[in-house]
Amino acid sequence: MKIYTIEELAELLHVNKATIARSVRRGQFPPPQRLGRGLRWHEEVISTWLKEPAAVATEAIELRD
Repeated sequence: MKIYTIEELAELLHVNKATIARSVRRGQFPPPQRLGRGLRWHEEVISTWLKEPAAVATEAIELRD
């Protein structure tokens, strides 16, 4: 099981960190889990989110704005 940092997610999704943070605040991206002092996302959560067609379509539009 992989646990992603915001930097890793930004690289994986080809967006910047601010875009991910903004999408989390808007409820358009899965919220992170606190792990120690940092925020992390579990691979399963991201994989599930990416497989949801409506979420991906909406995010594709939002991430490009």
